[in-house]
Amino acid sequence: MIDLEEVKRALEKPSPYGPDIDLSRYKIDEGGIIYREPSQEIIESAREKVGISVEQATYLQVGETVFARAMAEKLFKEYNVVVKPLFKALKEDKLAEKLAWTLLRPDQDKYTAYAYLYGKE
Repeated sequence: MIDLEEVKRALEKPSPYGPDIDLSRYKIDEGGIIYREPSQEIIESAREKVGISVEQATYLQVGETVFARAMAEKLFKEYNVVVKPLFKALKEDKLAEKLAWTLLRPDQDKYTAYAYLYGKE
């Protein structure tokens, strides 16, 4: 059984991997994450660890909804496999709800806790 209070406390627990990012710099709403300018610490970390210049890097993500629907339809037609977004599967499928978070403890660090508490996908 997942202890919600433990998960909330884990929001302060840094991950053993990568830089410790201040999640309060990001705002979650129904539309997703609203970006704020990265701190100098993040810029330097990216430059050192990944070898990119944040000032010159560009990242563009296009929603994958159309692609996901097409794949789901094809998998269902050909193999009778149902593919759903995670938040929908957890809401509609008791087995998915039961098995979710059995491989990973949501209180292991702040990123996992954040995904558990606020993530939709």
